[in-house]
Amino acid sequence: MKIDQAFGGDEAFERLCADAGERGIRVMLDGVFNHVGSDSRYFNRYGKYDDLGAYQSRYSPYYDWFTFRENGTYDAWWGIELLPAINEQNEAYREFICGEHGVIAHWMRKGVSAWRLDVVDELPDKFLYPLCEAARREKPDALIVGEVWEDASNKIAYSVRRRYFNGGQLNSVTNYPLKEAIISCVRDGDVAGLAGTMATLHKNYPENVLHSLMNIIGTHDTMRILTVLSGANFPYDKEAMSVFTLTSEQRAIAKKRLKLASVLQFTLPGVPCVYYGDEAGMEGGADPLNRRCYPWGGEDLELVEWYTALSRLRKEHRCFTDGSYELVEARDGLFAFTRGQGLGLTLIAVNTSSGDRRMEGCGFNYDLLNNIHTDILTVHAGEAGIFTTKGDYPIR
Repeated sequence: MKIDQAFGGDEAFERLCADAGERGIRVMLDGVFNHVGSDSRYFNRYGKYDDLGAYQSRYSPYYDWFTFRENGTYDAWWGIELLPAINEQNEAYREFICGEHGVIAHWMRKGVSAWRLDVVDELPDKFLYPLCEAARREKPDALIVGEVWEDASNKIAYSVRRRYFNGGQLNSVTNYPLKEAIISCVRDGDVAGLAGTMATLHKNYPENVLHSLMNIIGTHDTMRILTVLSGANFPYDKEAMSVFTLTSEQRAIAKKRLKLASVLQFTLPGVPCVYYGDEAGMEGGADPLNRRCYPWGGEDLELVEWYTALSRLRKEHRCFTDGSYELVEARDGLFAFTRGQGLGLTLIAVNTSSGDRRMEGCGFNYDLLNNIHTDILTVHAGEAGIFTTKGDYPIR
């Protein structure tokens, strides 16, 4: 219910939300409501806090938030004792999070506009509905995105079919299926797999959900995307992986693939979500090796400029926000599709093959990535192209 003074306290947070709002930026919080830390105020396993924690006594006001066994053990997230699992069916806990003066309302009144819900498939409907209602009670346009690793349209969790998109719950979800398909496409040349994934998403997700998907290619739960795309043989030992770095040749290959992956991430339906440092060329293995500090002063400026150009392009062409998607070609290493309609139609082509590809008679005559007119549409080997049907609006 408060920001640690080490991070500036509540005043700094409210100022952040206000200053961001003046720039057209809204702040989303990551809500982790399924579990807490064993040394949190509520559990207090190590007696760090003056409060009587659930671990210390059954007379604690938080005791019924958790599930204890007769032998003293307790339910924990995936069996990890450091992360005691919450019983979201507990009425007192639901009130604490979702009530009129609960956690959700508290932070939205301080300027928050959206929530990303951690492990949302472990939050039962009886908890998820009032949580979403609490957010929209404060701000009717509140955005709520859930962390789901599979197809969320027909997700079954703990033998219950979820109802994320039936109204009253989520606006959208994390797009892990697309992440895996993009990696397989640019690293392994599996353009058919990407086409299949897009067909499934397009068929199963409501249109408003599709355009709000959190398009990711790397996250805090996965290896750094640059390392993944290198195709290098990684050491299995975490200590060895902690000092593992790509060779100059491996890094060059990975950067080239990352440019293709980011084009897809930014132009396919959904909203690109860049894990900090990916745009700066950070490497790293699985958690915690993917969470090193941002390389201030040591960024890969070529990649920073690339991501800046993609961001500007997406901002200036509305077809990438809500334009229709249509597959053009997915064979022999080429994945091509269009976004938008009419004069606003844009063609995106990613060539993962070893040879140049020409696309004859398609009518697109302006290369947005290079800001040049082109009479012959060619996508070079290992490169991507973004083309429009008009030649009078280059990137400013």
